[in-house]
Amino acid sequence: MGKLIVCLACLLISLPLPASVVFDSGTRTLIVADFTESAPARLESLLRADRANGWNLVRKDAGAQTYAVNANLQVGRNDGSETWMQIGCPLLTNETLILNGTLILAPSYLVLVVGVKNRYAPARVNRLTLGNRTNSAIRAALKISGEDHTVFSGKLPDGRGGWQKGYGGELHIYHGVLASASGRREIPRPYWSGLVTLYRARVAGFKAAALFGAARHRTSIHGSIFENNASVFGSPDQAAEGCCFRENAAVITGIQGNTILLHGCRFERNACNWQLTSGGNIELTDCQVSPGAQPDVYAAQPGRISRAVFRRQVVVRVENDAGEPVARARVRAVPREPGADLVANNYAVTGADGCTPDIGDPRALVFTRSITAGDAHGAPVTTCFHYDIIAELNGRAISRLENYAPPAGCDKIAIRLKQGNN
Repeated sequence: MGKLIVCLACLLISLPLPASVVFDSGTRTLIVADFTESAPARLESLLRADRANGWNLVRKDAGAQTYAVNANLQVGRNDGSETWMQIGCPLLTNETLILNGTLILAPSYLVLVVGVKNRYAPARVNRLTLGNRTNSAIRAALKISGEDHTVFSGKLPDGRGGWQKGYGGELHIYHGVLASASGRREIPRPYWSGLVTLYRARVAGFKAAALFGAARHRTSIHGSIFENNASVFGSPDQAAEGCCFRENAAVITGIQGNTILLHGCRFERNACNWQLTSGGNIELTDCQVSPGAQPDVYAAQPGRISRAVFRRQVVVRVENDAGEPVARARVRAVPREPGADLVANNYAVTGADGCTPDIGDPRALVFTRSITAGDAHGAPVTTCFHYDIIAELNGRAISRLENYAPPAGCDKIAIRLKQGNN
Protein backbone atom coordinates (compact mmCIF):
# COMPACT_ATOMS: atom_id res chain seq x y z
CA MET A 1 0.00 0.00 0.00
CA GLY A 2 2.89 2.37 0.87
CA LYS A 3 4.53 1.76 -2.52
CA LEU A 4 1.20 2.46 -4.27
CA ILE A 5 0.84 5.81 -2.49
CA VAL A 6 4.38 6.80 -3.47
CA CYS A 7 3.77 5.84 -7.12
CA LEU A 8 0.51 7.81 -7.22
CA ALA A 9 2.25 10.83 -5.71
CA CYS A 10 5.01 10.67 -8.34
CA LEU A 11 2.40 10.40 -11.08
CA LEU A 12 0.54 13.45 -9.82
CA ILE A 13 3.75 15.50 -9.62
CA SER A 14 4.69 14.57 -13.19
CA LEU A 15 1.32 15.47 -14.68
CA PRO A 16 1.44 18.75 -16.64
CA LEU A 17 -0.38 21.67 -15.09
CA PRO A 18 -3.19 23.26 -17.11
CA ALA A 19 -2.10 26.29 -19.11
CA SER A 20 -3.26 29.57 -17.62
CA VAL A 21 -3.15 33.35 -17.81
CA VAL A 22 -3.63 34.99 -14.41
CA PHE A 23 -3.40 38.56 -13.12
CA ASP A 24 -1.38 39.47 -10.04
CA SER A 25 -2.98 42.75 -8.99
CA GLY A 26 -0.30 43.41 -6.36
CA THR A 27 2.47 43.71 -8.97
CA ARG A 28 0.10 44.48 -11.84
CA THR A 29 1.44 41.52 -13.81
CA LEU A 30 -0.18 39.17 -16.30
CA ILE A 31 1.43 35.77 -15.73
CA VAL A 32 1.41 33.25 -18.57
CA ALA A 33 2.19 29.75 -17.36
CA ASP A 34 2.37 26.10 -18.44
CA PHE A 35 1.80 26.48 -22.18
CA THR A 36 3.69 23.82 -24.12
CA GLU A 37 6.04 24.05 -27.09
CA SER A 38 3.44 22.41 -29.34
CA ALA A 39 0.62 24.67 -28.07
CA PRO A 40 2.30 27.93 -26.97
CA ALA A 41 0.54 30.94 -25.52
CA ARG A 42 -0.34 33.62 -28.06
CA LEU A 43 -1.51 37.20 -27.87
CA GLU A 44 -5.05 35.96 -28.45
CA SER A 45 -4.64 33.86 -25.27
CA LEU A 46 -4.08 37.08 -23.31
CA LEU A 47 -7.11 38.73 -24.91
CA ARG A 48 -9.41 35.80 -24.17
CA ALA A 49 -8.33 35.63 -20.52
CA ASP A 50 -8.73 39.40 -20.16
CA ARG A 51 -12.29 39.33 -21.52
CA ALA A 52 -13.25 36.27 -19.48
CA ASN A 53 -12.05 37.85 -16.23
CA GLY A 54 -12.99 41.48 -16.90
CA TRP A 55 -9.49 42.82 -16.18
CA ASN A 56 -9.65 45.37 -19.01
CA LEU A 57 -5.86 45.19 -19.52
CA VAL A 58 -5.64 43.87 -23.09
CA ARG A 59 -6.88 45.58 -26.23
CA LYS A 60 -6.77 44.52 -29.85
CA ASP A 61 -6.99 47.02 -32.67
CA ALA A 62 -9.96 46.18 -34.87
CA GLY A 63 -8.89 44.80 -38.24
CA ALA A 64 -5.21 44.81 -37.29
CA GLN A 65 -2.71 42.40 -35.75
CA THR A 66 -1.73 44.77 -32.94
CA TYR A 67 -2.40 44.04 -29.28
CA ALA A 68 -1.80 46.46 -26.39
CA VAL A 69 -1.21 45.21 -22.84
CA ASN A 70 -1.48 47.73 -20.00
CA ALA A 71 0.40 45.66 -17.40
CA ASN A 72 3.66 43.81 -16.88
CA LEU A 73 3.88 40.52 -18.77
CA GLN A 74 5.57 37.49 -17.20
CA VAL A 75 6.28 34.31 -19.16
CA GLY A 76 6.58 31.29 -16.89
CA ARG A 77 7.12 30.76 -13.19
CA ASN A 78 10.24 29.88 -11.22
CA ASP A 79 8.74 26.61 -9.99
CA GLY A 80 10.12 23.91 -12.26
CA SER A 81 7.31 24.18 -14.79
CA GLU A 82 7.72 25.08 -18.46
CA THR A 83 6.12 27.85 -20.50
CA TRP A 84 6.32 28.74 -24.19
CA MET A 85 4.85 31.84 -25.81
CA GLN A 86 4.83 32.76 -29.51
CA ILE A 87 4.19 36.04 -31.32
CA GLY A 88 3.73 35.85 -35.09
CA CYS A 89 2.88 32.89 -37.34
CA PRO A 90 2.27 32.25 -41.06
CA LEU A 91 -1.33 33.46 -40.72
CA LEU A 92 -0.39 36.50 -38.62
CA THR A 93 2.82 37.75 -40.20
CA ASN A 94 2.74 41.26 -38.69
CA GLU A 95 1.57 40.47 -35.18
CA THR A 96 2.66 43.20 -32.76
CA LEU A 97 2.57 43.56 -28.98
CA ILE A 98 2.67 47.06 -27.49
CA LEU A 99 3.57 46.47 -23.87
CA ASN A 100 2.88 49.26 -21.41
CA GLY A 101 4.81 47.41 -18.75
CA THR A 102 7.93 45.32 -18.17
CA LEU A 103 8.59 42.01 -19.89
CA ILE A 104 9.61 39.32 -17.40
CA LEU A 105 11.01 36.02 -18.64
CA ALA A 106 10.93 34.00 -15.45
CA PRO A 107 13.97 32.03 -14.33
CA SER A 108 14.00 28.48 -15.63
CA TYR A 109 16.43 27.35 -12.95
CA LEU A 110 15.33 26.70 -9.38
CA VAL A 111 17.40 28.21 -6.59
CA LEU A 112 18.57 25.41 -4.28
CA VAL A 113 20.73 27.41 -1.91
CA VAL A 114 20.42 31.17 -1.53
CA GLY A 115 23.55 33.10 -0.67
CA VAL A 116 26.45 35.05 -2.09
CA LYS A 117 27.00 32.25 -4.60
CA ASN A 118 23.58 30.81 -5.31
CA ARG A 119 23.29 27.19 -6.38
CA TYR A 120 20.83 26.41 -9.15
CA ALA A 121 19.16 23.26 -10.39
CA PRO A 122 18.00 23.16 -14.02
CA ALA A 123 14.27 23.19 -14.49
CA ARG A 124 12.87 23.51 -18.00
CA VAL A 125 12.12 26.37 -20.39
CA ASN A 126 10.41 29.74 -20.05
CA ARG A 127 10.61 31.18 -23.54
CA LEU A 128 9.13 33.99 -25.63
CA THR A 129 9.67 33.69 -29.39
CA LEU A 130 8.98 36.30 -32.04
CA GLY A 131 8.79 35.00 -35.60
CA ASN A 132 10.35 31.93 -37.12
CA ARG A 133 13.97 31.44 -38.15
CA THR A 134 13.11 29.86 -41.51
CA ASN A 135 10.21 32.17 -42.44
CA SER A 136 11.34 35.74 -43.14
CA ALA A 137 7.79 36.77 -44.05
CA ILE A 138 6.87 36.76 -40.35
CA ARG A 139 7.77 40.22 -38.97
CA ALA A 140 6.56 40.09 -35.39
CA ALA A 141 7.27 43.01 -33.08
CA LEU A 142 7.50 43.74 -29.36
CA LYS A 143 7.33 47.45 -28.59
CA ILE A 144 7.80 48.59 -25.02
CA SER A 145 5.96 51.72 -23.91
CA GLY A 146 6.91 54.01 -21.05
CA GLU A 147 10.24 55.23 -19.67
CA ASP A 148 10.31 52.86 -16.66
CA HIS A 149 9.62 49.58 -18.47
CA THR A 150 12.32 47.17 -19.61
CA VAL A 151 13.17 43.45 -19.91
CA PHE A 152 14.00 41.04 -17.08
CA SER A 153 15.28 37.71 -18.42
CA GLY A 154 16.05 35.09 -15.79
CA LYS A 155 15.63 37.61 -12.98
CA LEU A 156 12.52 38.74 -11.15
CA PRO A 157 11.93 42.40 -10.22
CA ASP A 158 11.52 42.83 -6.48
CA GLY A 159 9.12 45.78 -6.68
CA ARG A 160 11.65 48.14 -5.09
CA GLY A 161 13.69 48.97 -8.17
CA GLY A 162 15.97 45.93 -7.79
CA TRP A 163 15.72 42.27 -8.68
CA GLN A 164 15.85 38.80 -7.23
CA LYS A 165 18.74 36.62 -8.31
CA GLY A 166 17.90 33.99 -10.87
CA TYR A 167 19.08 32.25 -13.98
CA GLY A 168 17.44 31.22 -17.23
CA GLY A 169 14.54 32.61 -19.22
CA GLU A 170 14.79 32.88 -23.01
CA LEU A 171 14.04 35.47 -25.68
CA HIS A 172 14.31 34.48 -29.35
CA ILE A 173 13.61 37.01 -32.11
CA TYR A 174 13.72 35.97 -35.77
CA HIS A 175 13.21 38.68 -38.43
CA GLY A 176 11.35 40.70 -35.81
CA VAL A 177 11.60 43.87 -33.76
CA LEU A 178 12.37 44.78 -30.15
CA ALA A 179 11.99 48.54 -29.75
CA SER A 180 10.48 51.38 -27.80
CA ALA A 181 6.91 52.15 -28.80
CA SER A 182 7.63 55.87 -29.07
CA GLY A 183 10.70 55.53 -31.28
CA ARG A 184 12.75 57.44 -28.69
CA ARG A 185 15.61 56.11 -26.58
CA GLU A 186 13.60 55.40 -23.46
CA ILE A 187 13.93 51.70 -22.53
CA PRO A 188 16.10 51.49 -19.37
CA ARG A 189 18.88 49.00 -18.82
CA PRO A 190 17.66 45.43 -19.41
CA TYR A 191 18.54 42.53 -17.10
CA TRP A 192 19.74 39.53 -19.11
CA SER A 193 20.83 36.26 -17.51
CA GLY A 194 19.09 33.79 -19.82
CA LEU A 195 19.42 32.87 -23.48
CA VAL A 196 19.13 35.63 -26.07
CA THR A 197 18.84 34.84 -29.79
CA LEU A 198 18.59 37.68 -32.30
CA TYR A 199 18.51 36.50 -35.92
CA ARG A 200 18.00 39.25 -38.50
CA ALA A 201 16.18 41.24 -35.86
CA ARG A 202 15.99 44.98 -35.25
CA VAL A 203 16.72 46.42 -31.79
CA ALA A 204 16.09 50.12 -31.11
CA GLY A 205 15.17 52.63 -28.43
CA PHE A 206 17.32 51.62 -25.42
CA LYS A 207 18.69 54.43 -23.25
CA ALA A 208 21.32 52.08 -21.78
CA ALA A 209 23.36 49.24 -23.26
CA ALA A 210 20.75 47.09 -25.00
CA LEU A 211 22.72 43.87 -24.45
CA PHE A 212 24.29 44.67 -21.08
CA GLY A 213 24.57 41.43 -19.11
CA ALA A 214 23.95 39.14 -22.09
CA ALA A 215 26.99 36.83 -21.86
CA ARG A 216 28.60 35.47 -25.01
CA HIS A 217 28.00 31.82 -24.10
CA ARG A 218 24.26 32.50 -23.70
CA THR A 219 23.67 34.57 -26.86
CA SER A 220 23.42 34.15 -30.61
CA ILE A 221 23.45 37.55 -32.32
CA HIS A 222 23.45 37.28 -36.11
CA GLY A 223 22.53 39.56 -39.01
CA SER A 224 20.67 42.05 -36.82
CA ILE A 225 20.31 45.84 -36.92
CA PHE A 226 20.90 47.96 -33.83
CA GLU A 227 19.89 51.57 -34.30
CA ASN A 228 18.97 54.61 -32.25
CA ASN A 229 20.23 53.19 -28.96
CA ALA A 230 22.30 54.98 -26.34
CA SER A 231 24.56 51.91 -26.43
CA VAL A 232 24.52 48.29 -27.59
CA PHE A 233 27.28 46.29 -25.87
CA GLY A 234 28.51 46.38 -22.28
CA SER A 235 29.78 43.74 -19.87
CA PRO A 236 30.44 40.80 -19.88
CA ASP A 237 32.25 39.16 -22.86
CA GLN A 238 29.93 39.41 -25.86
CA ALA A 239 29.91 38.59 -29.58
CA ALA A 240 27.93 39.28 -32.76
CA GLU A 241 28.18 38.37 -36.43
CA GLY A 242 26.99 40.11 -39.59
CA CYS A 243 25.26 42.97 -37.73
CA CYS A 244 24.77 46.64 -38.55
CA PHE A 245 25.16 49.35 -35.91
CA ARG A 246 23.83 52.69 -37.06
CA GLU A 247 22.77 56.02 -35.58
CA ASN A 248 23.52 54.99 -31.99
CA ALA A 249 24.96 57.38 -29.42
CA ALA A 250 27.68 54.73 -29.01
CA VAL A 251 27.94 51.05 -29.87
CA ILE A 252 30.28 49.77 -27.15
CA THR A 253 30.49 51.28 -23.64
CA GLY A 254 31.41 50.16 -20.14
CA ILE A 255 32.80 46.73 -20.96
CA GLN A 256 34.99 46.89 -17.82
CA GLY A 257 37.98 44.96 -19.12
CA ASN A 258 35.96 42.37 -21.04
CA THR A 259 36.19 41.45 -24.74
CA ILE A 260 33.71 42.10 -27.54
CA LEU A 261 34.08 39.85 -30.62
CA LEU A 262 32.54 41.21 -33.82
CA HIS A 263 32.67 39.43 -37.17
CA GLY A 264 31.53 40.89 -40.50
CA CYS A 265 29.76 43.85 -38.88
CA ARG A 266 29.20 47.44 -40.08
CA PHE A 267 29.34 50.70 -38.12
CA GLU A 268 27.40 53.54 -39.78
CA ARG A 269 26.61 57.10 -38.69
CA ASN A 270 27.06 56.54 -34.95
CA ALA A 271 27.81 59.53 -32.74
CA CYS A 272 30.68 57.46 -31.33
CA ASN A 273 31.63 53.87 -32.11
CA TRP A 274 33.12 52.97 -28.72
CA GLN A 275 34.00 54.44 -25.35
CA LEU A 276 36.50 52.18 -23.59
CA THR A 277 36.85 54.33 -20.48
CA SER A 278 36.79 51.25 -18.22
CA GLY A 279 39.27 49.30 -20.35
CA GLY A 280 38.61 46.23 -22.47
CA ASN A 281 39.24 44.78 -25.92
CA ILE A 282 37.28 44.90 -29.15
CA GLU A 283 38.21 42.37 -31.82
CA LEU A 284 36.79 43.27 -35.23
CA THR A 285 37.21 40.67 -37.96
CA ASP A 286 36.25 41.68 -41.51
CA CYS A 287 34.29 44.66 -40.17
CA GLN A 288 33.57 47.97 -41.91
CA VAL A 289 33.92 50.81 -39.41
CA SER A 290 32.93 54.31 -40.51
CA PRO A 291 34.20 57.07 -38.22
CA GLY A 292 31.66 58.39 -35.75
CA ALA A 293 30.75 62.05 -35.42
CA GLN A 294 32.89 62.06 -32.27
CA PRO A 295 36.27 60.31 -31.83
CA ASP A 296 36.41 56.92 -30.16
CA VAL A 297 37.50 56.99 -26.52
CA TYR A 298 40.24 54.87 -24.93
CA ALA A 299 41.03 54.44 -21.23
CA ALA A 300 43.69 56.69 -19.68
CA GLN A 301 43.59 55.31 -16.13
CA PRO A 302 46.64 53.34 -14.91
CA GLY A 303 46.18 49.60 -15.24
CA ARG A 304 43.17 49.85 -17.54
CA ILE A 305 44.19 48.59 -20.95
CA SER A 306 41.88 49.29 -23.87
CA ARG A 307 42.40 48.45 -27.51
CA ALA A 308 40.64 47.79 -30.79
CA VAL A 309 42.09 44.93 -32.82
CA PHE A 310 41.25 44.91 -36.54
CA ARG A 311 41.59 41.51 -38.22
CA ARG A 312 41.05 40.21 -41.75
CA GLN A 313 40.36 36.71 -43.00
CA VAL A 314 42.45 35.87 -46.05
CA VAL A 315 42.21 33.19 -48.73
CA VAL A 316 45.48 32.25 -50.42
CA ARG A 317 45.43 30.43 -53.78
CA VAL A 318 48.61 28.67 -54.85
CA GLU A 319 49.13 28.04 -58.57
CA ASN A 320 51.83 26.48 -60.68
CA ASP A 321 53.48 28.27 -63.60
CA ALA A 322 50.61 27.25 -65.89
CA GLY A 323 48.02 28.80 -63.56
CA GLU A 324 46.77 25.43 -62.32
CA PRO A 325 45.93 24.97 -58.62
CA VAL A 326 48.48 23.37 -56.34
CA ALA A 327 46.82 21.10 -53.79
CA ARG A 328 48.22 20.17 -50.37
CA ALA A 329 50.52 23.19 -50.27
CA ARG A 330 51.25 24.43 -46.76
CA VAL A 331 50.77 28.20 -46.49
CA ARG A 332 52.41 30.04 -43.58
CA ALA A 333 52.02 33.66 -42.48
CA VAL A 334 55.03 35.11 -40.68
CA PRO A 335 54.53 38.53 -39.04
CA ARG A 336 57.34 41.03 -39.46
CA GLU A 337 56.42 42.88 -36.27
CA PRO A 338 56.57 41.14 -32.87
CA GLY A 339 53.41 39.48 -31.58
CA ALA A 340 52.69 35.77 -31.37
CA ASP A 341 48.93 36.38 -31.62
CA LEU A 342 49.01 38.51 -34.78
CA VAL A 343 47.86 35.57 -36.90
CA ALA A 344 45.09 33.17 -35.93
CA ASN A 345 45.66 29.82 -37.65
CA ASN A 346 49.12 30.89 -38.79
CA TYR A 347 49.22 28.16 -41.38
CA ALA A 348 46.72 26.41 -43.63
CA VAL A 349 46.74 23.69 -46.28
CA THR A 350 45.34 24.21 -49.78
CA GLY A 351 42.56 22.02 -51.12
CA ALA A 352 42.02 20.62 -54.59
CA ASP A 353 41.24 24.15 -55.83
CA GLY A 354 44.61 25.38 -54.60
CA CYS A 355 42.94 27.58 -51.96
CA THR A 356 43.28 27.76 -48.20
CA PRO A 357 39.97 27.48 -46.25
CA ASP A 358 37.37 30.05 -47.30
CA ILE A 359 36.09 33.09 -45.42
CA GLY A 360 33.95 31.96 -42.51
CA ASP A 361 35.70 28.62 -42.12
CA PRO A 362 37.14 28.28 -38.60
CA ARG A 363 40.41 27.12 -40.19
CA ALA A 364 40.80 30.23 -42.37
CA LEU A 365 43.91 32.37 -42.08
CA VAL A 366 43.19 35.43 -39.94
CA PHE A 367 45.65 38.35 -40.01
CA THR A 368 45.75 41.26 -37.57
CA ARG A 369 45.68 44.34 -39.77
CA SER A 370 46.15 46.90 -37.00
CA ILE A 371 45.74 47.55 -33.29
CA THR A 372 44.66 50.89 -31.83
CA ALA A 373 45.27 51.39 -28.12
CA GLY A 374 45.17 54.31 -25.73
CA ASP A 375 48.47 55.73 -24.52
CA ALA A 376 49.11 57.03 -20.99
CA HIS A 377 46.91 60.02 -21.75
CA GLY A 378 44.17 58.06 -23.52
CA ALA A 379 45.24 59.26 -26.97
CA PRO A 380 44.75 56.54 -29.60
CA VAL A 381 47.91 55.07 -31.11
CA THR A 382 47.63 52.75 -34.12
CA THR A 383 50.14 50.08 -35.06
CA CYS A 384 49.87 48.39 -38.48
CA PHE A 385 51.31 44.96 -39.26
CA HIS A 386 52.95 43.27 -42.23
CA TYR A 387 53.53 39.63 -43.13
CA ASP A 388 55.57 37.32 -45.28
CA ILE A 389 53.33 34.65 -46.81
CA ILE A 390 55.16 31.46 -47.73
CA ALA A 391 53.80 28.46 -49.64
CA GLU A 392 55.60 25.14 -49.17
CA LEU A 393 55.19 21.80 -50.92
CA ASN A 394 56.81 18.64 -49.58
CA GLY A 395 58.76 20.75 -47.08
CA ARG A 396 60.23 23.09 -49.73
CA ALA A 397 59.26 26.72 -50.24
CA ILE A 398 57.76 27.13 -53.69
CA SER A 399 56.33 30.66 -53.47
CA ARG A 400 56.59 33.75 -51.30
CA LEU A 401 54.89 37.15 -50.90
CA GLU A 402 56.80 39.60 -48.72
CA ASN A 403 55.68 42.55 -46.62
CA TYR A 404 51.97 41.99 -47.17
CA ALA A 405 49.66 44.47 -45.38
CA PRO A 406 45.99 43.41 -45.08
CA PRO A 407 43.66 46.16 -46.36
CA ALA A 408 40.76 47.68 -44.46
CA GLY A 409 37.18 46.74 -45.22
CA CYS A 410 35.02 43.65 -45.14
CA ASP A 411 35.26 42.37 -48.70
CA LYS A 412 36.76 38.97 -49.48
CA ILE A 413 40.56 38.96 -49.82
CA ALA A 414 42.11 36.42 -52.18
CA ILE A 415 45.88 36.31 -52.77
CA ARG A 416 47.42 34.35 -55.66
CA LEU A 417 50.88 32.92 -55.26
CA LYS A 418 52.60 31.60 -58.36
CA GLN A 419 54.88 28.63 -57.95
CA GLY A 420 58.46 29.79 -58.34
CA ASN A 421 57.65 33.31 -57.14
CA ASN A 422 60.27 33.54 -54.38
